[in-house]
Parts: sequence; C-alpha cells; structure tokens
Amino acid sequence: MGRGLAIRLSLKHGVLMGSRDSEKAQRIARELNGLARGFYQAEMEGGIAGLVNAEAVEASEVVIVTCPPRLPCQC
Repeated sequence: MGRGLAIRLSLKHGVLMGSRDSEKAQRIARELNGLARGFYQAEMEGGIAGLVNAEAVEASEVVIVTCPPRLPCQC
C-alpha cells in the first residue's frame, strides 16, 4: 500500500519514504522514483527520497504510516 501511495503522491509532492534501514529506504525510493517517472514523465512535479524513519518523520509535514497486508503493524 505504501509504495502505491508514494508513486501516486509523487506526481505533485515530494515524498519521503522511511525505513529502519537507510540503504533499504534509498533503494526502494530509487525503484519507485523510476516507476513514477515512467508513469508520469514530464508531468511529474515531485519525487521520492528514502530516509531512516526518524529523519523522514522529522522532515515531513504529513506522515502516513502503512503496513504490509496480513501482517501486524509493528509501529
């Protein structure tokens, strides 16, 4: 769910993806940025960056927490 929201929101907004692991966050952000740019091309005004959770929350105006389906959220 979070990946789909990040792609959709990046059309008009800067999106910060958080993870407990900085490398994982950056890798996923690169993948999703590529997908979003493929979908939206010249219309894309935002972007997706990956940070550790605490940094993403601190730098954000709005925070959306998503969890994998069928797994308990460990927020």
